[in-house]
Amino acid sequence: MINKKYDNYLIKDISKINSDNYSNKDNWNYILYLDTKNITKNSIDNIKKYSNDDKIPSRAKRIVKKNDIIISTVRPKQEHYGILRSLPNNLLVSTGFTVISPNENMVDPDYLYYYLTQKNIINFLQNIAEQSTTSYPSIKSKDIENIKIFLPSLKNQRQMAYILRKIDEKIENIKKINQNLESQVLTIFRSWFLEFNLSNEFKESSIGFIPKYWSVDYLGSGKSCSIIDSGINEFNDQKIYIATADVDGTIITNNETLIKKENKPSRANMQPVEKSIWFAKMIDSRKLIMVDDYCNDILDNYIFSTGFCGLKCAEIYFYYLWSFLLTKEFDVMKNNFCTGTTMQSINNKDIKKIEIVLPSNEILLKFNNIVRPIFKKIYYNNLENEKLKKSRDILLPKLIFGELNVSNIEI
Repeated sequence: MINKKYDNYLIKDISKINSDNYSNKDNWNYILYLDTKNITKNSIDNIKKYSNDDKIPSRAKRIVKKNDIIISTVRPKQEHYGILRSLPNNLLVSTGFTVISPNENMVDPDYLYYYLTQKNIINFLQNIAEQSTTSYPSIKSKDIENIKIFLPSLKNQRQMAYILRKIDEKIENIKKINQNLESQVLTIFRSWFLEFNLSNEFKESSIGFIPKYWSVDYLGSGKSCSIIDSGINEFNDQKIYIATADVDGTIITNNETLIKKENKPSRANMQPVEKSIWFAKMIDSRKLIMVDDYCNDILDNYIFSTGFCGLKCAEIYFYYLWSFLLTKEFDVMKNNFCTGTTMQSINNKDIKKIEIVLPSNEILLKFNNIVRPIFKKIYYNNLENEKLKKSRDILLPKLIFGELNVSNIEI
């Protein structure tokens, strides 16, 4: 029930849409470009830089300002959206975004951002997209312009946004902690297993010189790990289905797709097991999942897509192989074996052509003792973030619809 004190507007009444586009007369010395795929739920993973001598992408047109909100018009459910609370000079975003510039005399930018990214709004836009006549589900800017919004006073808007922003800041801090922890592991991995800094004696192998008492094997060949066959265990009630689109890097971004045995998608056919590691088979697709014996929520409740390859690892190699999957070197190796005419991906036969170094057991045990507590900490941090996200998603409509009193919140 909307608070009767709230005023009713359309988004176009309180903001400008796609108000400024770049042209040659702007003549910037360089351009920074944000594509739709490089922002998810306000988290940016890459901004590309172009000089005047470079060929600039044709979609690099939209000029953005501080506090602009950007929402991808393609497949809204993929949640490629964000608010530009701070931004570098000379930033352009793709024409695949609708750019919403709030009138800050009427609406707090953060309040508008949280309003537009409610699940019911995203689902509404996705339903429109699925009815489009384009080759892929998409919306038009006018679909966003005509969304109704309810505005309390600016003071109350800021108080509501403050609460939600604090939760998001906590989530972001935990993400940064995890990134730092992962970076520490990869620094050790690179030093020990790619640069061989712990070794003094070497021998020649099929992939070059390696430490004397190490060996070379093939990924999935059976010694260090084996490829998990498709097929799932019988289950009652519901399971959570994880498609490759539900993973970003090493984080499961969507775990709300529930399936039953009798009506599950045909691709929902991979069973997570202890000491298993998973990667998306598609080229240039960095989507990775680790399942250890403490990952009870995944083991008990999840089913993965056949778009993932799963590797069941021997215990001593588990964290070594997981760390290997996290490296850029693995990405290059995987991509080199990807084939196909429309959607290139790697198959099980070619996965077994990826050569890997197998260190001595002594070194592996030492590595495991260092990194297992770190990866366990990362896992539990991710669980904490899941709780925070659920809390935010529960609070969001309650705040917006005036069910919670925020008048005493000091900003």
